[in-house]
Amino acid sequence: MSRTFERNLDLYQQTNEKAYLKTYFERLEKFENLADLNTYKGLGFKKYTLTNHDKVYGLDLNIRSAERIIATFLHDHSSIQNSTLNKMVGDNELTIILHRVVTDHDQQSDEARHVGSVVNSVDLDSYIEKDRSFEHALELKEVYSRVYGSKIVRLLTEDKNQIVSEFVDLQNSPMILEGIAGSGKTEVLKTILDQWHQNYPEDRILFVTASQNLVNDIETHLDIHSPNVQFHTLNSLINQFNDDHRTPLNQINLIEMLSTGTFTDFSLLSFVRTLIDKFGLMRVYAEIVGIILGKLNNSHQQLSLKEYLSFKSTDSISSDPKVRENLYRLAQHYSKYRSDTYFDSNNQCYELTKSLSKKEKYDLVLIDEVQDFTETQFYFLLNLVNEKNKLFITGDANQTINPTLFSIGNVTKLFSKKGIDWHKRGPLRSNFRNSSEVTQLINVLNELRNEKLTARKQEYAQNEIGNNPLSGKIYFYKGNLNELSKFKNFSNVIEITTDISKLDSKFSVHDVKGLEFENVIVENLVSDYSTLLDQMFDKNYNKTDSMHYFFNLFYVAVSRSLKNIVLVEEKESRFLEFVEKKLDELKILHNVTKVEEIDIEADESLERIYENGKVHLGNEAHKIAQRNFEIIYRINPHYPQIKEYLELTRKIAANESHINIANYCENNGLYRSAARYYQKSNKKIKYCLMAFLDSDIDAFQRRLHEVGLDVLDLIQSNEIVEWQRQLISYFLEDQLTEISELQTEFSKQIDNFLEVKNGKV
Repeated sequence: MSRTFERNLDLYQQTNEKAYLKTYFERLEKFENLADLNTYKGLGFKKYTLTNHDKVYGLDLNIRSAERIIATFLHDHSSIQNSTLNKMVGDNELTIILHRVVTDHDQQSDEARHVGSVVNSVDLDSYIEKDRSFEHALELKEVYSRVYGSKIVRLLTEDKNQIVSEFVDLQNSPMILEGIAGSGKTEVLKTILDQWHQNYPEDRILFVTASQNLVNDIETHLDIHSPNVQFHTLNSLINQFNDDHRTPLNQINLIEMLSTGTFTDFSLLSFVRTLIDKFGLMRVYAEIVGIILGKLNNSHQQLSLKEYLSFKSTDSISSDPKVRENLYRLAQHYSKYRSDTYFDSNNQCYELTKSLSKKEKYDLVLIDEVQDFTETQFYFLLNLVNEKNKLFITGDANQTINPTLFSIGNVTKLFSKKGIDWHKRGPLRSNFRNSSEVTQLINVLNELRNEKLTARKQEYAQNEIGNNPLSGKIYFYKGNLNELSKFKNFSNVIEITTDISKLDSKFSVHDVKGLEFENVIVENLVSDYSTLLDQMFDKNYNKTDSMHYFFNLFYVAVSRSLKNIVLVEEKESRFLEFVEKKLDELKILHNVTKVEEIDIEADESLERIYENGKVHLGNEAHKIAQRNFEIIYRINPHYPQIKEYLELTRKIAANESHINIANYCENNGLYRSAARYYQKSNKKIKYCLMAFLDSDIDAFQRRLHEVGLDVLDLIQSNEIVEWQRQLISYFLEDQLTEISELQTEFSKQIDNFLEVKNGKV
């Protein structure tokens, strides 16, 4: 399946805007059963003539002339009663199963025969296991998609189905699933949630991940609207427990505390600045949040000063008591810094764990991206589940971009003392996201990591297996950085840099976690840490676990790219020399000095950039959304509502209160955004009203049910103004008219029935 279609499909699902796939979906909505096939050949369905009479189709989405998906329908599988697919869809749904992609027109019939030879004669699960190209096609990306009664589905591979079945059916142990970027970990979580909710609709379920973008993506694609199922980041969960809306402390707050004059312990300030000059800000920050505040002792208490002084770990900056005493004092100041506006998530989790009540716990807890939680934070999440065997977590230590000093071994060791017997699964090594060239770059980093850093288990040190047919390019740009502004007006090109040199128009690795882009420009990610990274090449280098963090930043940055990467580094370093040499040997590196030599297809319509901006806004990727709206404003400042959306993203960036943002959105007709912030402000009336003003009656009625209100509650509320009250009244009158007409028609039918029954007709 082409990446273009997949991304359009995602946008359609999230926004319900038919413009993305208008022609295709407007016709598909009328396609209700297989008998209509001949009528709707224009949709791209082609039935292949096979000798064994099996029903195999080609699905041409008109992306490229020769590209076709070989597909079958769920109804055509003789093994459907035994198939795991049957658990995922209703029996009465039209379901299309995507098998493989063929780009060569002459091979389409051959591929159809191959699919047809096994579709009805072999059990579907066995087929998945034996035919790896089937797995490849199914893993292309998220394709759960309800489209007017038709459903295009994505199957998990057999190994992942096994994990899901074991956890959901047996429920005998908490599980940890490890896997690389793009390997399908989150898909396993989605399937577990979907199946569990179907089996136990009354169970309270909590889904937690480190990124709000991932929360919204999962919530949107699963399309579950139940008060029993909650989706959260750790920070939004903490705010829910505290009935608050404060912002979590971060590294920027530490810099602010040390530089703005509000920190008056001058002897400590002088000491800390010397420490930062020696070890770097990130190492100091990691010590504070990852060890002092983030580690637990054997009694699951936060470390005391005495315990910290005796704490042994290669992750720690120093074992010198004087250094540790000062760092501990700094951590105490930091955790209390501007507590009226910010909160320290470690301390909040520790305090909340001590006061959890039975009614605040869940029947199932699912945790994604677990590597970005400290032990203190994870212990809080662990205690949110009623039964410890109903906990499933996924993660990848190589994607740790928060200084949590995370390791799977530490987690299992820490909690085995509570009698918890973890079942570990994975690691998944197949990469279904990145192009072949990007995967090769990732494996070069993996090779250097294995050679220069502390030893890892063999299962984690292996190379990634590329399973994406896309081809891309790796550029090393050595020209004028200002010329890269050529790409600033294209939303499918993203510039990623470090927190150290980040500018307003660029993004840090933390900004883009969980996102993916056609093209990625990685700027100074090595240069900004070159002094530190080049230590690895010294003869007297002492290996330390904390160095993995900097590899993780680079790994997460490059793994955002679906196709092409442009490396831009201003400093020479031995680290870069190693990478450049290896990529040259693989013959996949293009050294360029002029921006015109970078071949990236980046042209997009303003409509596409605008809609992408709204999608990112909905996913709370605010900085990406702001970049999109700035692009449009530069080109056409009179584009509809562009000033309003741009001002909205600026208000969000300025951390204005949720209620102020909601009011701004309502007053300027941005009703979907208004609803989001009214919901955050616990304004139930306004939250429901925004769907009504947005003419989304289905969402309006669903929200009323969700918050336990009815239309009369809205009319009688003093939170709405007169013109809104009048609109709702008109709506009620229309509903009453419809009910009256239906009642009249129903009465006529009853009278006719009685006449027939009594023999009068």
